[in-house]
Amino acid sequence: MSKQGYHKGTVLITCPECKNRHVMSDHLRIFSDTSMTIEDLMRKKGQLVKKGTIGTDGDVEFWDDGSTTGSLTPEAKIEQQS
Repeated sequence: MSKQGYHKGTVLITCPECKNRHVMSDHLRIFSDTSMTIEDLMRKKGQLVKKGTIGTDGDVEFWDDGSTTGSLTPEAKIEQQS
């Protein structure tokens, strides 16, 4: 998933667990009448949104304050929005 795709396009991912496709963002309004991201949907449902980074080994690390150590590659960084 690219940063440009997430912020300007429509992005679907295939879940390795359930094998279904999930909408991550829909700024082209293909699936709804308004632009939205997975974060918007989760907040609307009252679910917690956590952000972090994915290491090269696939481990996910979360920070409460949103800071990172800078030890991970830029490609592995999950987009952080304020």
